Amino acid sequence: MIWRILGIGSMVLVTLLGIGLIQEAKHMPDEFTANAMRVAGGIVIGAFWALYLFRLYM
Repeated sequence: MIWRILGIGSMVLVTLLGIGLIQEAKHMPDEFTANAMRVAGGIVIGAFWALYLFRLYM
């Protein structure tokens, strides 16, 4: 039970990290870096949630 709560809490933190990367992209001076940060945020959110859901249902 405690591991499931810790897992969900860590996923919330990772999601906030990814959202933070996407939001910080607004302040980047060039468009290439901004797009790279948006992609990195999306990869962080998507990959960690996919891994969490895979572990949850396997």
